[in-house]
Amino acid sequence: MKKLRMPIILSVIIGCFFGYYFQIMAYWSPKTLLWLWVGVALSYLFSLLALILIIARIFSGHVKHETITDGPILLIGAIVAIMNILSTTFLLIAGLSGM
Repeated sequence: MKKLRMPIILSVIIGCFFGYYFQIMAYWSPKTLLWLWVGVALSYLFSLLALILIIARIFSGHVKHETITDGPILLIGAIVAIMNILSTTFLLIAGLSGM
């Protein structure tokens, strides 16, 4: 199950990247919000993918047989993915309501 460690890390990083840059992507097309929604969708997609991979890794039963760094990687990855989903949702609601 060491194969799942790198996709979890990559999906968390990519999700956070789009979670940070989706506001900048809104200015790529000044007449529509197409790129804003693309950035939001990719942020949600990769963050949810990270959470799904973390849950799959936990329920596979191989977590306790791996190295000592697997527990903190899963915990930090889950916290970062959840915080990314929450912050993206908050910024999306605040931006669309005119705050």
